[in-house]
Amino acid sequence: MATQRKVIWTVNDPRGLQITLTDDVWQAISRKHPDLSLQLDAVRLTAQHPDEIYFDRESTERRQTGASIYWYYRANLLTGRLADKYT
Repeated sequence: MATQRKVIWTVNDPRGLQITLTDDVWQAISRKHPDLSLQLDAVRLTAQHPDEIYFDRESTERRQTGASIYWYYRANLLTGRLADKYT
């Protein structure tokens, strides 16, 4: 029996693509990028209102699920040590 994933939020990007962040994915992101662990709202806003969206062909080709991978960037959203970084 498959385990149900806990949804943290679901938003639409500017293209109308629905993006869902699940708890397991957020935990993996937080482990890999601990500086982002307290930036959940900034990540959501970046998905909704990015400055740039890039298609990641390599990551998409490695996925077995058939999902397309995109990178979302937004400047001037973070604070403190991360203020000059993109989310």
